[in-house]
Parts: sequence; structure tokens; C-alpha cells
Amino acid sequence: MPNTRGLVRTVRNYSLGHHRDQVRSQAIHRTRVTLVGLTLIGVGILVAPSVATSASAGWRDASLHVVGGPVVAHKMILVLNVNAERQLELSAIRPSNGTTAWQHPYSQSTITAGLAFSPVTIGSTVLDLAPDVSERNFLTYVQGLNVVTGQAEWRISVPLGVVDAPLVCGAGQYFCFTVFGNGNQTGLVELNPRTGKPVNEVPGLERNMGVAPRGAANSTGLWQSDASTPTFVQTSTSGRVAWSHQVSYLFGGRQFSPNYGWDIEVTRTLDIGSVGVSPQGTTQNVNEVKTIAVTTSNGAVKWRAPGMYQCMGSLQFLTSNVTCVFSGPATKVGSTVSFRGTKLALSGLNLKTGALNWTEHVMNVKALSLGDNVSFFDTTHVVVENAHKKWVVLNTQNGSTTATASSQTFWCETTEKFKIVGLTGIADSNERASTPLFRGCTAQGTPVRSLPASRPTSVGILVAHKFVWASPQGLRAVATTR
Repeated sequence: MPNTRGLVRTVRNYSLGHHRDQVRSQAIHRTRVTLVGLTLIGVGILVAPSVATSASAGWRDASLHVVGGPVVAHKMILVLNVNAERQLELSAIRPSNGTTAWQHPYSQSTITAGLAFSPVTIGSTVLDLAPDVSERNFLTYVQGLNVVTGQAEWRISVPLGVVDAPLVCGAGQYFCFTVFGNGNQTGLVELNPRTGKPVNEVPGLERNMGVAPRGAANSTGLWQSDASTPTFVQTSTSGRVAWSHQVSYLFGGRQFSPNYGWDIEVTRTLDIGSVGVSPQGTTQNVNEVKTIAVTTSNGAVKWRAPGMYQCMGSLQFLTSNVTCVFSGPATKVGSTVSFRGTKLALSGLNLKTGALNWTEHVMNVKALSLGDNVSFFDTTHVVVENAHKKWVVLNTQNGSTTATASSQTFWCETTEKFKIVGLTGIADSNERASTPLFRGCTAQGTPVRSLPASRPTSVGILVAHKFVWASPQGLRAVATTR
């Protein structure tokens, strides 16, 4: 994902599994957290107002280095950001003028550093992970804050080692997150958002595999278990296990593993997406990756198709269903990735059958694969360099193309890494990937000062007659008639 759940993390950093094992080992030896009997304590409030740079048409806050969101709740904008002291914060922003209403410290705990995630809210409550003692300790106090005031409504008295980013589950009823438990086990905890009291537990779940729509909380029930063999578990809205299958069974081979990237969209009836394949030295056979559709209710594989779903997240700004089919491998060369000799074709997916509706061969392989300055106009139109080395706008609904004009302005997506206070004894915990950042650009990805006329839901949110999004220059807003 541009949020580095896909190729960026997959090929640049083969240590994901080792990092997770290191965190797990420390958590087991430093804490024993049962998934039951959690108690609540009262807490105070931290209010830190600030002023954004404003103009009649909008505003900008360059101090907000956004690593999650924005999302909107009760007419308040919520983001996760890195402050000047390199600490994570949960911030609430007033949409009218961009001023900060309140901020709270936020703990990264053991959530994957390359995974951007958004604040989660239910009703008027937003979930916060308050650091225990300091940001260098992976233990965190889970608490519920009032979205409008920042006032703490409840707080769990036991510090927890949170494994994966919080989300909404139970058909929107509960806050959910996975934690380290007794022994070598992790498990899912579901909390009542009004009281913070646990309402359900599912032992053995480690991290969520679903991808949240932009501007919304993740609410999917597909999980990777804590088994040594990669295994997917689907939970129902009632918190029960619907089915469990090894990843090798679902994808048709032992080389497939979410430890090397994943991009899975959970619809009402299907789980659709891809996982990475195990690297061979510095080479990863991305041409072996498949997109599959699994029936959510029973785990039956409906179809398998060639290619990576949405280029493993690099095309997450599209709402059309696209697969990226590679002809060869990707190779890690120093700190970068090479696709030399590898060709790429984008294809439209028929979700009912897995058939490819259209195919467009493209030349800008690396940019599309890594999500680096890819130009697009809206959620169905992306700029590609075609096989004739012409820059064209590809309609991902039907595969048609139109020539670009020199005067056209597009959106471009990029990601950054922000230095943060690292966890004691945990390697690579001193930086976090930003949320996808967007700016105006030309068809070839050159930044420009102007913005395109489109206001895609995959770029930002609409609130109080403002279009708000995360940019390389901080959180931005422009006026809109909607």
C-alpha cells in the first residue's frame, strides 16, 4: 500500500517476520496478559490547540506529518501524526479553519512499522493507545476518548502489548485489536465502545488481513493466526470463527505467505486479494503471485487469477478491480528494487468469474509496482506509459485509453518515512511509514502547484464544505461546494 503492505515492504525489507518474532519474544518475557478480567480506571485530558496556515479557500497545517487518516467523526477530523519531538499523536482538527482541538500521545506498541492505519471511531468515541511510562515501552493503555472534547471516557487498567492496528468489528458494534496473551499466544479482544469492557475474545489471531477503504475504519474479519504455518481465519460478525485455512491451500502453493506482503479487500460476500511469495535470496518471483476470491462465509475458493490485486496496494486509489501481471521477478539491489527485464500488464477483473475483462501492457513498471508518483485523475482513471511509449489515461472500468494533454493536472501519490522514538530493544521501530500522501502533478509525475478538479474519495474526505487530505506539505483542505 503505498501503505507499504505490498511490494515496497516485500522486496525492500525481508525482515518483517524476524521483527515480529523479536517483538513477540520480548512481549512474552516481559508481560503476561490474560484476555479476560480487564478493569477500567479514570484518566485526564490533554488539550494542545494550534493554528493552521489558512486562506479564504482552505487551510494547511505543515506541522502534521500524517501517518494515519484523515477520517471524520462528529464533524471533527482525526489523524495519527508525528510531532516535532518525533512522538506519535492522535490529533483532532476543526475542519472550518484547521486548528487543533486536542491531541493525545499515541503508542505504536508492536504494530508493523510499514503499515499505515487510521484512527477508529464508533459513535462519539475514538480509540487511543496511550504509552505506558514512555514511548520506548511497547506496552500501552487502551482508552476511549470523546471525539469532540478529547476527554477520556474509560481506560483499561492493564497495560497491553497490542499486536496489530485497531479496527471496528461486530458489524460496527465493537472496537477490536489483537494482543499478546499467555505463553506464545496472541488473541483478538472485542471491546464495548461505550464502556471499554471486553465482550468477546478469539484466541490465536494475530493480525488483520483486510484493507480499509480510504477515509473509513477497517472493519474486516479476515485474520492471520499466530500459527507457525501461515493460516487465515475468518471471524463472523458475532465474533465466532467461521473457517480456518492454511494460506498454501487457499493460494495453491507453499511459497505464498502474507509475511511478504498482502492486499486483500473483504466485500460482503467475498475476500479478494493477493499475498506475496517467499523470496529466493534477493529475488522475488512476483510473476507467481495470484489474486483469489474466497467466499467469506465458508472459505471456499471461488476462483484464482494471475497477478497481484491492485499491484499489491500500489493502486489502492482505484475503486475498479485491477490485477497486475508480471512476466518475471523483482530483485532487491541495495536499498532499491529492480524490475529489469520484467514486463507488466494491467488487467480488469470480473469478480464473479475471475476472468480478465481487458489488458493494457505498460512501460512504467517500477512506478506502478511501488506506488511511487503514479498519476491518476480519479478512482477509475490512472495514467500509464503504454507499449508505444505514449502517456495515456487508462479507464480501469473498461480498459479504454485517451491521450494526455500537456495542460492536464493529476493527483500523484507518494509515501514518506518519519523518524520516531523507537522501542527499547526492538530493531527498526524508530520510523513509521506515512499514510499515502497526495499532491498535484503532471502526467509523468512532476509536482505542480495546481490541483486537479477531481476530489476522489481515495484521496481525501469531505467535511464542512472542505475537501481534506494528507499531503507531503502536511494536512491540507480546500473549499468545495459539496
